Amino acid sequence: MQPWYFTGQTGNDTGCNQVTYCSLAEVEAAAPEATVHTVEITKGRDYAFTGAVDALVLNATTYDFEPFGVSSS
Repeated sequence: MQPWYFTGQTGNDTGCNQVTYCSLAEVEAAAPEATVHTVEITKGRDYAFTGAVDALVLNATTYDFEPFGVSSS
């Protein structure tokens, strides 16, 4: 399960917060009108990440990051 959560009052209201993570299905059920504005890629605390992310999939959409911009399919 990927950790999903809300911040602020929505996190308090739904119980999906930085203390108690939820699945994406639980988040979608708790707030069906919500919109994803930010996505963070992390790898842990041992060493700093230096690299790139490509072909990020959110639901059924793949985001492809290129020097000329971002495309989706």
